[in-house]
Amino acid sequence: MRESGELTNWNQVAFLFRSVKSDLATELARRLEDEGIPVYSPRSNLFFERHEIRLMFGALLFLFPQCRKLRSFTTKGGKEISMPIWEDYYDHCLRLFAEELRKPENERLKNWAAQKAHDHLNLAYNTDYSFLGLFYQLLEFKLFGEQIAEVEINGQMDERPIRNLSIFSQLLAKFEYLHHITVLTPKELEWNLVSLFSNYVRYLMDGGISEYEDDSEYAPSGCVSFMTIHQSKGLEFPIVIVDSLNTTPRKQYTEIDEIIENGYLNKDPFEPLEYTKYFDFMRLYYTAYSRAQNVLVLTCQEENRKGKKKVPTKWFADFYAKLPSWEDASFDMSKLELEHVKPVNLKNEYAFTTHINIYENCAQQYRFFKEYKFNPVRTGPILFGTLVHETIEDIHKAVLRGEEEIITDEQIEAWFRHNYEVISKAERVYLNQDVQTAALNQVIRYYHREKANFHRLKEAEVEVSFVKEDYILKGKVDLITGENDSIEIIDFKSEKKPDLEAEHQRLSQYQRQLEVYAHIIEGRYGLPVTKMHLYYTSEEDGNPFVTFDREGSKIDDTIDEINNVVARIEKKDFTIEERPLQSCKNCDMRFHCGDKYKQAS
Repeated sequence: MRESGELTNWNQVAFLFRSVKSDLATELARRLEDEGIPVYSPRSNLFFERHEIRLMFGALLFLFPQCRKLRSFTTKGGKEISMPIWEDYYDHCLRLFAEELRKPENERLKNWAAQKAHDHLNLAYNTDYSFLGLFYQLLEFKLFGEQIAEVEINGQMDERPIRNLSIFSQLLAKFEYLHHITVLTPKELEWNLVSLFSNYVRYLMDGGISEYEDDSEYAPSGCVSFMTIHQSKGLEFPIVIVDSLNTTPRKQYTEIDEIIENGYLNKDPFEPLEYTKYFDFMRLYYTAYSRAQNVLVLTCQEENRKGKKKVPTKWFADFYAKLPSWEDASFDMSKLELEHVKPVNLKNEYAFTTHINIYENCAQQYRFFKEYKFNPVRTGPILFGTLVHETIEDIHKAVLRGEEEIITDEQIEAWFRHNYEVISKAERVYLNQDVQTAALNQVIRYYHREKANFHRLKEAEVEVSFVKEDYILKGKVDLITGENDSIEIIDFKSEKKPDLEAEHQRLSQYQRQLEVYAHIIEGRYGLPVTKMHLYYTSEEDGNPFVTFDREGSKIDDTIDEINNVVARIEKKDFTIEERPLQSCKNCDMRFHCGDKYKQAS
């Protein structure tokens, strides 16, 4: 079908199984992959078998030569027990990586990796990176960089490598969170390696890791889909290939069901328990057969030997026998017109600060951390701002509850300490005492400076949304104030107050954000927004406000600009012409981007 041109995208084909984790399903997936047909099977536990994942494990193991003596452990009785995961998996990963290092195009990676391995083997000081930091450093080199590049195969994008490496980054981040690892240290390194490779990864492999799965794109371009029949409910595919014709109806009810039906049901059952397994069986395969738009294929490994269960079973045999074989001359694919996979009609949500601004600052940064959800290493500055925001929110909520009398410096510090404890534990990010004190001082300074105006508060932390034809624009207004028939909105910033002339572009972004918030708030209250403010809590002696007048003529232009940004995001247009140095400075992907983009002068 592919060679004749009737099949234009692999995602027009779906394989349906009772279980995608069965030996038959996983073997079929491997065989198709060997034949160059990509398989999208997020729940089949094939994550650790993917080429890019094996390569990454091989690289990390190579960078820590001391791992060789971690292959076994000694019991209290002195018996040495080897761990199968090393021979069964890690050795293969190491060989795969070593084979790549022998290639001339990977000479630079080989030299870098050899030096790192030497440094780690003789580590005498704390590094300035963790395992996740090393992961991002590896992305600088072609071997891994090409895995996350925008590459098309046969005219179609295969996103599985970049999606899987994104999951890998999330797994490393979770491990470092659980073990409180921020940098590698000589004292803890060997124990960290044991915990990572011999415990954490081993448990993940035993439990199984699902690959990336996206409800908004149930059939990714460039891959055939492997899914359970239950997963396929509500979906349609041009070609559906149904397996599992070796199954039979199974008893579904328990003794409790019998007690309830016989003792408490006041009318005849709609489906008697003894027949439920037959009805469920029919419903299941009705679901499978009705997923096909153009072609339904029933397939199995036929078995009809004495002493073996006949396949297909009697529940399928009659109509299975009447179907033409795909090799039969009467089955002419050229007479069929295949549909294309229908897009899922879900509107995506976008927020100013976490989507629009990031994309405008650096589309590639958006691609990696928002589109593909790589886990960043550095989140300290975010913790500082969140801590200030949440403690100021505690003050506002007390005022709005009519409990202004409880607000004191001591109470503010109590709220602050509670917020820090909760956020730092949740995010596994910590601030030193000086930084904590600076954050607390910002909050207390705000309270003393503005408490005389608290009678003007209307609402705090207000969720706003703007439903467009193709997407939903969302945001959160930090504070709404005002008197009589007017409203003002305030957005808090814990960063340094910018120079109004030198940093005009950044202020313009904030102004656009406030303009749309104002437009939505006006519809909510039926009152005009007269002023929009940025409040810089870091400002000690000067005016903490940057104020914008509400100009109705600008809102349409702002909405048009945002529409254009969202349209580019939806089209997955992440091209940039110049490398934005300000965004690159603390970006974990700076190693990968390297010299790919010209630096902005």
